[in-house]
Amino acid sequence: MIFRGREVPPLPISSIEEPTPQGLWRRLRSECLDAGMGCDALAIPHNPNLSNGHMFAVEYPGATTPEEQAAQARLRARMEPLVEIMQVKGDSECRNGMSGVVAAPDELCDFEKWRGPDAEDCGDGTGEGALGGRGCVSRLDFVRNVLVEGLREAERIGVNPYKLGIIASTDTHNGTPGDVEEYSFDGASGLRDSTTRKRLEKAVSVLAVPDVVKNPGGLVAVWAEENTREAIFQALRRRETYGTSGPRMGVRFFGGWSYESSLCDASDFAARGYDGGVPMGSDLPPRTGDAAVPTFAVSALRDPGSVDEPGGRLQRIQIVKGWVGEDGLLHEAVYDGSVPKLVQERAWTSPIWYDEVRS
Repeated sequence: MIFRGREVPPLPISSIEEPTPQGLWRRLRSECLDAGMGCDALAIPHNPNLSNGHMFAVEYPGATTPEEQAAQARLRARMEPLVEIMQVKGDSECRNGMSGVVAAPDELCDFEKWRGPDAEDCGDGTGEGALGGRGCVSRLDFVRNVLVEGLREAERIGVNPYKLGIIASTDTHNGTPGDVEEYSFDGASGLRDSTTRKRLEKAVSVLAVPDVVKNPGGLVAVWAEENTREAIFQALRRRETYGTSGPRMGVRFFGGWSYESSLCDASDFAARGYDGGVPMGSDLPPRTGDAAVPTFAVSALRDPGSVDEPGGRLQRIQIVKGWVGEDGLLHEAVYDGSVPKLVQERAWTSPIWYDEVRS
């Protein structure tokens, strides 16, 4: 839970009073957003890869009509504009071979998986115990599929409950926020995994998987006008955010109907991106002119790192398209944009540790 400022409900809302997400959202709406005291709050779903299909299950408790379901979907979209896609317990972006998904295998979807390839597929159901390595894995444990499921719900009831922006986090318990260096990873749980030996052994806790499968976690990036709580909160609210698996990359993404090809080489790339369209997390504006398809403009700067530990070089930019097919299944296609060799060489020999790619 993130609040915009000091205005908060009189008491915390715990799982004792409200054991369901829907109850939490209703209480936050009545005691915060609609309470007339300037309160605003965001609820951010936490590592869906270990939810056994529960976190984004399409369900509307007590709603018997499409109108009642749409009202619940609208409330969820208002309270949960973001989702965590990466953290110490693995990746929640995608997984190959899930039932109900039509997509070519993507080698990058094997990245940082907490559950092994032998985990059972939930299909249209749910399971229990994923944190301990048990139960099934659902396609709705992974954000790519959740976004497309939201499109399917929008077609069915007129509201998309899963119009989500992206963040990532560390979720370590060391009191060291932002410590995501792979080369100096010192565990995630204080003394319990503080040595290399402990991290290679099976975890002595409720977890049934070795600590060695953990990673240092990810980072959230926010495009805000200034470094203030208000500006950062509003950027989170409008979903102008992205997540990384640790590297501090600078990524811009704009969409519009009338961008010119000269935008790629413009020194005022971001300003022209805003003027001609919308940034990441936004809805495309209404179609203008004779454009048959939208144009997406992407700029990426690699993590500069340091002199002793320079950041890795960029390999490619990918855009992933998701849609609901006529067969009713979730479909996905990945479009690669390679990094021009000349740009890589120039950036690598430059005294400034940035690779820059605009496409």
